[in-house]
Amino acid sequence: MAYSNDLRVSAVSYFLNHNLQYRDVAAIFGVGVATMHRWVSAYSDHGVVDYRTSTGRPRILSRENDSAFQEMVLKNADSTLEKLSEIWETQQGQKLTIFCVSRAIRRLGLTRKKRLFVQRKERAKITSKSEMNIFLA
Repeated sequence: MAYSNDLRVSAVSYFLNHNLQYRDVAAIFGVGVATMHRWVSAYSDHGVVDYRTSTGRPRILSRENDSAFQEMVLKNADSTLEKLSEIWETQQGQKLTIFCVSRAIRRLGLTRKKRLFVQRKERAKITSKSEMNIFLA
């Protein structure tokens, strides 16, 4: 969890205005010594201690391709993640790992449901095609 900017500014100004060590000011404000040192260094280098969000790594599967990816997954709902990756590479020319496919499916809010499992005893009781369709639906 990120510390508030008010706390950062207060801690840095307290450190600069009082002749104390990092560990003393860190103990007063309830932060780590390394955190306190990092805030003071950031203030001396850049003049600000504001929380900066990480740029992060860009998504492999861009937002523009979400609808095409979702359509492909829905058309091939019974396929494995590896097979979905192969289909996507064939259609779009972009190779995706199975982990990327799994994350994209989760991000789109899709779930992968397995077929209904019918135990052996119940399978033996099925006599007509209409009864079999009930279990396969």
